[in-house]
Amino acid sequence: MFKLSEKPIDPAACAQAMANERAGALVTFEGWVRNHNDGRQVKALAYEAFEPMAVAEGEKLLDEARRRFAILDAHVVHRTGATVIGDRAVWVGVAAEHRQEAFLAGRWIMDEIKRQVPIWKKETYTDAQCSEWVNTASGPGMDGMDAAENLQYSRQVRLKDFGKEGQVKLAKAKVIVVGAEGLGCPALQYLAAAGIGYIRIADGDVVEVTNLHRQILFGNSDIGRNKAEAAAGRLRDLNTHISLEAVADAVYEDTLPELIKDVDLVLDCTDGFESKYLISDVCWNAGVPVVQASVHQYDGWVQIVDPKAGAGCYRCQWPEAPPVGCVGTCAEAGVIGVTPGTLGVLQAAQAIAFLTGHTDALTNATLYMDVMSGRTQRIQRQPNPSCQCAESTCPQEESLNVLMPGKRAMELAREATIIDIREPRERLGNPDWIQQLPLVPRSEWGSILDRFPERPIILCCAAGVRTRACLAMLGNPDGVYAWSKSIGEVPLR
Repeated sequence: MFKLSEKPIDPAACAQAMANERAGALVTFEGWVRNHNDGRQVKALAYEAFEPMAVAEGEKLLDEARRRFAILDAHVVHRTGATVIGDRAVWVGVAAEHRQEAFLAGRWIMDEIKRQVPIWKKETYTDAQCSEWVNTASGPGMDGMDAAENLQYSRQVRLKDFGKEGQVKLAKAKVIVVGAEGLGCPALQYLAAAGIGYIRIADGDVVEVTNLHRQILFGNSDIGRNKAEAAAGRLRDLNTHISLEAVADAVYEDTLPELIKDVDLVLDCTDGFESKYLISDVCWNAGVPVVQASVHQYDGWVQIVDPKAGAGCYRCQWPEAPPVGCVGTCAEAGVIGVTPGTLGVLQAAQAIAFLTGHTDALTNATLYMDVMSGRTQRIQRQPNPSCQCAESTCPQEESLNVLMPGKRAMELAREATIIDIREPRERLGNPDWIQQLPLVPRSEWGSILDRFPERPIILCCAAGVRTRACLAMLGNPDGVYAWSKSIGEVPLR
């Protein structure tokens, strides 16, 4: 709600109007009428506005705040007419589940009111006979950035081959980062700091203590929070001049096309083969370039797959995913935090290079790196003439019904039969709710469809490897899903 008022602002009544049982915090900001401005003594002040226009612009600003920040509600009351020294000129209230999001949103709203909402003030000074109008909506400069933005990016704008032209290109860019994990966290931090205008973050998982050694956007206070939302909150504090959108769910074949249709670039920061082939195929067929990276223990690689570059697609290099369980995940094989950290920073660097038109970006080469030794190798890529991408489309073969953490998993778990496909000895010491789940060891996997005819079914194991193998053995039937993580992390009803 954005409201203009000729009467004094009552902060208690304003706060009461925002009561919300879901809110863990209500953060308020107030602007007061002071007795000086720019070294001159002020004796009187009045605000004027064309109410329909000011309210309309104010509501747009609040809608933008709701998109940028994980908040429940935001209200603004702004004075009009004559005021006296000490009056409240503006009151901003923001309700959110977490106080950090409320604080960041309130600060941003307070700053943007001056820039965006057409409200003027007339100040009368003690050293002058007449009053002077001051437009509070200062607006951006000719280069599209205000003074604060110019200062924040001043070091990179000084670069000879970058300059204001490069900064404007970043400000106009829209990217999506899929996965706010070991690769995604450092990539996101540098993309946001560099001033990418719009960043969409997609991740359905929650922060765990085992993530903290490599997923550097998170702290202990974030444990249990959705990664996309926690990352967006941290980045809003880092850069208030950009727009951030958190998508608190994993990406699937039916949701990814909608998420990438309006972006200039995709960063694939996932760590599973199913997601890498899915993202690569969907983006290639949509004509959207992708910055890819992958890590294994101390090694990693990074590249850009751009349908316009003539260097082929992801399947030109690796036509098919390796067999289930062939390559261990970070949880199984282990990883030192600096490996995904280094490759994630390289992903951000390649994204910036691509968006600003750098001619030597990795659009036709792959950079391999051993992080601990510092050895690197750049290998040129060529399209595979036998790959279907030569006909402009990738095959998008049927993928296993792998269920990732997020909203879809929580919705399915409410009605699904959850089956433990581990061996009986692995249940020893497990919580009671796991002990009560149906147990189908490997020797009996073939009987699952007959024993459990009702759908949906969610298969669970120790780390999400056997569930994929079991699902493949069953023929990947509709309504049967392989849970991608440990059985202890399956969403509860």
